[in-house]
Amino acid sequence: GNVAQQLETRVSAVVGALSGVERRRLCVGLDSWHAAAVSCEGLHFRIFMSDGPHGVNTRHHQQRYGTTAFPTGINLASSWDVALVREVATAIAAEAKEIGVNLLLGPCVNIVRHPLGGRNFETYSEDPHLAARMAVAFIQGVQQAGVGACVKHFACNNQEELRKQITVEVSERTLREIYLPAFEAAVKESHVAAVMAAYNQVNGTYCCVNGHLLNEILKNEWGFQGIVISDWGGCKQIGQSLFAGLDLKMPGPANQDDISSLRAVPDRVVDQSAARLVRTVLRFGCAKPFTGIAASPVKCAGQVTISRKPHRDLAQRAATESFVLLKNEGNLLPLTASCLREVLVCGPNSDALTVGGAGSAFVFTTAAAASPLAALKGLLPGNVSLRHELCDPSAAAALASGVDVAVCICGAPPRFEGEKRDRPTLDLPDGQNDLIEAVSAAAGKQRTVVVLEVGGPVAMPWLEHVAAVLWVGYPGTMGHTAIASVLLGKACPSGKLPVTFPRQLADSPAAEGYPYVECKHSQSKQQRRQRANSYTVNYNSEGLDVGYRHFDAARLQPLFCFGFGLSYTTFAYSGVVAPAGPLCVLHVERIAEDSLSAEVTLSVVVKNTGKLFGKEVVQLYVAPPQGAGIEYRPPKELKAFSKVGLAPGQQQRVSFTLGPRAFAHWGAAGGWVITRGTYTLLVGGSSAQQALLAAAVTLN
Repeated sequence: GNVAQQLETRVSAVVGALSGVERRRLCVGLDSWHAAAVSCEGLHFRIFMSDGPHGVNTRHHQQRYGTTAFPTGINLASSWDVALVREVATAIAAEAKEIGVNLLLGPCVNIVRHPLGGRNFETYSEDPHLAARMAVAFIQGVQQAGVGACVKHFACNNQEELRKQITVEVSERTLREIYLPAFEAAVKESHVAAVMAAYNQVNGTYCCVNGHLLNEILKNEWGFQGIVISDWGGCKQIGQSLFAGLDLKMPGPANQDDISSLRAVPDRVVDQSAARLVRTVLRFGCAKPFTGIAASPVKCAGQVTISRKPHRDLAQRAATESFVLLKNEGNLLPLTASCLREVLVCGPNSDALTVGGAGSAFVFTTAAAASPLAALKGLLPGNVSLRHELCDPSAAAALASGVDVAVCICGAPPRFEGEKRDRPTLDLPDGQNDLIEAVSAAAGKQRTVVVLEVGGPVAMPWLEHVAAVLWVGYPGTMGHTAIASVLLGKACPSGKLPVTFPRQLADSPAAEGYPYVECKHSQSKQQRRQRANSYTVNYNSEGLDVGYRHFDAARLQPLFCFGFGLSYTTFAYSGVVAPAGPLCVLHVERIAEDSLSAEVTLSVVVKNTGKLFGKEVVQLYVAPPQGAGIEYRPPKELKAFSKVGLAPGQQQRVSFTLGPRAFAHWGAAGGWVITRGTYTLLVGGSSAQQALLAAAVTLN
């Protein structure tokens, strides 16, 4: 429309007024966090960036600000609530704007390929559809608030160990069906402002010089109009990277090698990147130098706090919605406060939660350390005696004897998960398994609750010895209050797992060949790097069978399946309605939105059969046709979901509409294709086959 036309006119005018040297200088950052300073119509613009997948990270800025640490990416995904994610993103953008940030380096949408990935907590899911829906909602929330979003890390940055050296070997089909859909949705649906190119190599070429990824797919095929930014230090040679499709090398300033390299780049290549940078800076950049903080922020210990109560309330609600109740034998939870006299609270995370994982995604907050113990004390009646022990199994066992309930709050210490490192094991660290076993033996199985604060799966050798398990991920600034509220029934858990929890590491699809153990055999960092220069991570070993797809195909029983989560109430499914007759496939190859004669619709009735209000995540999976000569597809794949809240006895018909891509796969000759045949639509409350109702649809 007129707005877009006016923007392009301004972009042309600004670029046209720049000299060749000035256009080239745009392609390298000004410093660690600023880029693309230009003038237009008497106003000065520039891009100011900050990390921020779940809160604005200001730890590298000249002034440190106390911002709101929202629940991490894996928590947002475990809420399965796109409206909530959009709301959280809008709040993060508001805090970003308040400190002058106009390009937020998030969301992180890399697929959870392996349970030990160091940044699994920061991203969303093992499933590309769930990751894509979360990404679109987050980007929309940020950008509708006037801040640009930068989706990352493009592509296949699914481990931290030696991420700057390894090469990922992956087929085009696996790339398109598993690792790229979230990026594609970010570009096509939410028109993301920026894409960050990853450190690693894909099929032998570093992402910052990977023309197939950046030019062929991202810009030409998907029509991306924003800027491609290098991960910090990931661009080694700016001239070569510009040819491949990179637009901005970060961090700056430009060094002599950059200046020499840029001189050799033809004007036509530079002008394309310059236009993209100017378009982005005019779309989201600040129109004047940043001079201060609005709204009279509160000074705290020499820092500036901009996190305020509405955002902290939202953080608490988001945390509550994300918690996954994994076990609740005998309905031990919620705890009835009026029936409690003696309560043990133990575990290293009981005194102070780990707000988030380490690295660029960590959010600095001036709030006091979040204490679940203090939150429980504040919600329990004054006549309840709270016993407390941090880590000693013997002391905790002595205190557990005779209590009404023992709550073990365990999980990750600071820096257990984070950037530049993968987890060494699936086990809880620091003897926490021994602590849980000792407490459950003393208090009794039916009186023991475990709260797990960790950014992904952990081994649970004590699972059969406890009555209840609540997974809380990294719940952010208000996680302590959210935990107490859920334990005491002031809120009902409604999260579902966005990843599969395996029984053992060997059951994971990418367990064989995962480089952590082998890399650690080298004694020095230099030796590890030398080995990694030729280290290939073979994604083709599992191919499409990532996460639950693998467990389905291998008929392996996980500890807890993808999409699983209990509630304090119960739900029943009935009345599936699907298309009665066959639908016509109008275009089998190179499918488009009109490739089916009609959209495929399915609806199901969901009823709250319990005694409390609760929310259910209704999940729709598609199973492919079976038969000789049909190309392999995973047994089933998530293609739609909806979260609904129901009062006791209330029921609702939930409807889904599926387009052609829900039935398509990437063809051997390139492009999305649909195989004719009968597809099975499976709907229910988790990915477990026994929990799903089935309906068939035939595509002829």
